[in-house]
Amino acid sequence: MFNNSMYIESDFEFKVFVPAENVPQECRQVIRKYGKEYNCGPVIVVVMAVCPDDVRSAILEIAIWDRLRICSVISPRKSV
Repeated sequence: MFNNSMYIESDFEFKVFVPAENVPQECRQVIRKYGKEYNCGPVIVVVMAVCPDDVRSAILEIAIWDRLRICSVISPRKSV
């Protein structure tokens, strides 16, 4: 996405929350405290907080026209 080598591997899962207000409060706090903003022009802004212990895990908030906010959590799949 941002560094040409980022993708979601098969041993990871992602959850999407639309609107972003539906994301758990703990996730919102992590985004605000540790998130780095990637401004993709006037239309799309992405704020991403990457887990320092596992750089493949992250929480993202995507804003489109500052109207629609989508949040996604990328984390390891739980073993069954």
